[in-house]
Amino acid sequence: MENKGFTLVELIVSITLILLLFTIIVPAGIKLNNNAKIKECENIKDEILTAVDLYVDSHMVNGKVSFSYVTLKQLYDEDLIEREYKIDINGTKIFEGKWNNEDLKINITRTNSSVDYKDDELKEKMGYYTYSLEKDICYKKNEPLNKTLADTILAKEKPITTSPQFTTDSTDKGLYKLQGDIAAGGKNIYYYRGAVDNNYVQFGTYTKEVKNQVYENSVKQQTVAQKGDPILWRIVRINEDGSVKLIAEHNIGDTYHVWNSNGKSDYEGSTIKKTIDDWYKETFETTEEYPENKELATLIQDTEFCNDRSGDNYNAVYARLKKTPPEPTLKCSQVDIITAKAGLISADEIVYAGALNSKGVTNNTTYLNNNTYFWTISPRSSASLYSSASVFYWSPYPYYLYMDSQSVSSANFVAARPVITLSSEASTTSGSGTSTDPWVIK
Repeated sequence: MENKGFTLVELIVSITLILLLFTIIVPAGIKLNNNAKIKECENIKDEILTAVDLYVDSHMVNGKVSFSYVTLKQLYDEDLIEREYKIDINGTKIFEGKWNNEDLKINITRTNSSVDYKDDELKEKMGYYTYSLEKDICYKKNEPLNKTLADTILAKEKPITTSPQFTTDSTDKGLYKLQGDIAAGGKNIYYYRGAVDNNYVQFGTYTKEVKNQVYENSVKQQTVAQKGDPILWRIVRINEDGSVKLIAEHNIGDTYHVWNSNGKSDYEGSTIKKTIDDWYKETFETTEEYPENKELATLIQDTEFCNDRSGDNYNAVYARLKKTPPEPTLKCSQVDIITAKAGLISADEIVYAGALNSKGVTNNTTYLNNNTYFWTISPRSSASLYSSASVFYWSPYPYYLYMDSQSVSSANFVAARPVITLSSEASTTSGSGTSTDPWVIK
């Protein structure tokens, strides 16, 4: 008999069945794997609590102990726990008495409640102690094992709801909640302000050596990152949709950049935009040596950058930031929005971050200060007011948003510092947000 093979209908049915089985089996396998990890974590927690019991027993005097908690380090020092516990659930781990870079405490409570001991003499001697971990190291079965970056931060931070004092030296710091008319659509925006040290993110790899002109009593060229080093970023804000805006810790690898060689402060078509675009393509799109950067690029969403050219001679930004107190905003007219994968920070965002807005009043307490001069995307004036347009930039000495700005046609010391936005799907694999333990994005 002649073998005619599969008909088109049979092929479609077969493929459909295979896909259906795939959608059933894969999630089930992931669930089983996660449940196994959760069980592993619970077993480790039991080991820790058993070690605490032994520790309490060995330090008991007349049936009592003089302390109310024990740390993992104390248990490790007495060889009651292993040197290292690793639980690979969204990066959760205990390491040398540390959990998320904080000493994990096990609280100890003595109670006289009746407990069924087989040995009545032991019961009378020891009383009854209960132990509880200060932080639960294990995920609950109904908790998502992969949390987004935004969710992770908001679960850890307690946002400040009061408005900061924009007119004084910003010793205030933290994650601020932006409410009211400023927040688009009435939804919340969260932004970092002041000298915070917990908004570091690791995302991507440098494709070449990075040199910046760093101010330390004088401007000197320094290598700030080597080829192959992870790229560190600072979180600027969490947007209404859960996306997270980042600014690079270091400027682009050249020493300085002209903003626009044609003398205009329009960002679209400018020299500085081409510099930023070229850097982004080289780092995340065309690199063959670091394919992981291409994979990570799928988490970078388009950002609406505000090149606010409203007001007479483009002076609207200057007018509102020169007020006492300043009136920064995250709103932007549609005609001044440039949509791109990477861009520059605005002058308004620098004021939100803690920078002061006038010469003579210094402020080095903002996390944005990296001891370099870098451009913003915000015009100070148009070319019609002076011989050349000018744009705001950050000055590391004496630490302020430079209100007199810099001519776009000359920049023998001001550089480009890229800004990107991670989509709401970006999640963390590990970290606590510090420079030595940044949030790692996958």
